[in-house]
Amino acid sequence: AQGGNAEGAFMSHNELERVHPARLSAHPSLGLVRRKPPSPRGPVTQDWVLQEQALMSLVPTLRVTGPNGDAELPCKGGRVHLELAFASGWRRNASDWVGLYSPADADINTVVPVKMASLGDLDGFVDPANEALNVSLAFDLINMRADYKFVFFTSDSWFSGAWFSDDVAEAVAVATSPAVGFSATNCFLAGLRPRILPYMGADGKHEVGAWEVVWTSNTSVTAPRVHFSLTTSDLDCDPPAGSTVAGQTSVDASRSTFTAVDLCGPPANSYGFRDPGQTNTAVLQNLPADTTIHYCFDEVISSAEPYSFTTPPEAAPDGPTSTVLAAFGDLGRGTKDQSDLWHEYGSPAVNTSALLAKEAEQGSIHGVFHIGDISYAVGYTASWDYYFDMAQDFTSKVPYMINQGNHEYDWNASEWVASSPAPYEWYQGHDSGGECGVVTSTHIPMPLWWSVDIGRFHVVTMCTEVDFTEGSEQWNWIQEDLMAVNRSITPWVLFGGHRPGYIDSSYWGDTAFMDLFISDLEPVLVRYNVSLVIWAHNHAVQRHCAVEDKVCVLHSQGPGNEFRKPTVPVHMVIGTGGASFTKNAAGTDFTERVFYDWGYARISAHNESFLSWEFVNISGDVADRMAITQDLDAIIASLDRQEDSGDTGNGGGGGSGGSNDAALLGGVLGGGISLLCIVTGALVAWRLQLFTPKGYVASSRLLNPSSPTGEGAWSVDTSELHVQPSPVGDGTAV
Repeated sequence: AQGGNAEGAFMSHNELERVHPARLSAHPSLGLVRRKPPSPRGPVTQDWVLQEQALMSLVPTLRVTGPNGDAELPCKGGRVHLELAFASGWRRNASDWVGLYSPADADINTVVPVKMASLGDLDGFVDPANEALNVSLAFDLINMRADYKFVFFTSDSWFSGAWFSDDVAEAVAVATSPAVGFSATNCFLAGLRPRILPYMGADGKHEVGAWEVVWTSNTSVTAPRVHFSLTTSDLDCDPPAGSTVAGQTSVDASRSTFTAVDLCGPPANSYGFRDPGQTNTAVLQNLPADTTIHYCFDEVISSAEPYSFTTPPEAAPDGPTSTVLAAFGDLGRGTKDQSDLWHEYGSPAVNTSALLAKEAEQGSIHGVFHIGDISYAVGYTASWDYYFDMAQDFTSKVPYMINQGNHEYDWNASEWVASSPAPYEWYQGHDSGGECGVVTSTHIPMPLWWSVDIGRFHVVTMCTEVDFTEGSEQWNWIQEDLMAVNRSITPWVLFGGHRPGYIDSSYWGDTAFMDLFISDLEPVLVRYNVSLVIWAHNHAVQRHCAVEDKVCVLHSQGPGNEFRKPTVPVHMVIGTGGASFTKNAAGTDFTERVFYDWGYARISAHNESFLSWEFVNISGDVADRMAITQDLDAIIASLDRQEDSGDTGNGGGGGSGGSNDAALLGGVLGGGISLLCIVTGALVAWRLQLFTPKGYVASSRLLNPSSPTGEGAWSVDTSELHVQPSPVGDGTAV
């Protein structure tokens, strides 16, 4: 270390996450534990007392400097610097670490820290040549509705000859900082970390023009309100109750929270629990489409500025601009300082979130679809505060839509305490860390399955952790929702769930889920012509073909990877928001590309006939792309024929998608259609078979008489993201 100072990157702290709070100890002089500290081995001698006193006289001192030069923070939090001064004679240890606790009087034997920093990997930290050493560490602290305190831990073996026994503690707390507070006594009443959600009716469907503003505050806030305006950002954020302010509207919010007893198991209901504060939800109704809404909460922070979000464009097949959604799964959370969150996972999420915030600020996306595995808090509930702090620059600006994954929901049915359905029998492990869906549903109040119209998209989601087999509540809801889609208003249907229905994986659990999806739910998606299906869970990016029953009905073509009027859904896996990569692809016939890159998908519906998909990595580069074209008139005609024939059941299950007269005839007969329709269908199939280009296979579910007539019938200029007709083909404009 130069000049007696040590700064640098930290080693992985996974080994510290295994330290249970009950196995931490503290010197009695610190007053950090309520239980009686362990006794030294053997009788307490005068030599032992002198040795202990000598050691404790050398412990490092901890000093905290905040953004204003003192140990106080502004209401929204800020960066502090922790200065540790090590005296000559103190034996620095490779396992030394600092824990950040909140509130400041937290019992280290009861709860885990909020953040931590390992010291052993700092340059020169364990070098005996540096007898005295000063260490400076940067910590970003947020408003968690309580104050903070830093605690320095050293190895238990260092004190084993004194008053601690090796089998008593994994680490010993020997020094603390003064409490780190906030600049104003009312800071903990502040409304923080907003997220914009679609307001769902009792049927799980979005109510047009209704959006929820959700934010976190202290539970002592008894009458939370949001104030908003469609015309000005100059808001009165502290109007008297019942008063009217020209140009703005005030809406009361509902309140919700949870306690440890509401959760299913550890660590969530024990050493991982921290007071989550209060989730406030206000419903803003009758908001016009494509409009900027300025909003704020009851003012307690004098320097606070109003937030703003923009409502999505109106649901319509055509218009002057594209409808664009960002989508990803398996995000997690990270830090931008010199510390780690306790049980941190998914550090690249910081970069992904920054890019999403930029897109939201620029107005280049109309919504964000997070397909499960949200914060990876897995029972360490303080992590949710830091997750929303990381994500708020996009969750506060555009609609944020989620479904729950295994790390939010899964737990044993025998210990299930939540009011929602217990996980499907295959997924009753401990992946949620005891949260069992309660924490996520409180912080982000959305149904387990839901649908919403955003511009040209009808977005439908399932919960892969709950029973979706044929005839289940979820299966019935999905079928009824897809049956009711008006494709003349929302021409593109986007379906999403956490565990992949199509996956290239060597793990038996992945393939077993895929088989269940194909047997029970895929026929519904095929029947109602779902355009694109996106999955997560597997931490990879996988682009699959237009596929049915594991058989490719259509491969993409050309440099833009264009799917030309597919008759079954195209599937994508985008589980690389920030989580560590899952490199277990084994190769399948339906997989077109597998790669590993952190980022998100940008899905754009440009008009009723052309959709593009781009994967944007954390460097901001487009790492992959594809496009889908469709003949909307043919799709609507096919759906109308199904409705007229009464074909709304599960039918014959997942068909092969083969293009031959027998398959078509069998499907028609199974539907019970008249002889005239059978003959007509066979004739169309015969024509289609004659004029289908190489590599294109028609579906047995939907005839596509306007298919291209040869290779290169459409050329895609992916840089401009539009489709141009080429001289070859039938000349139909898309």
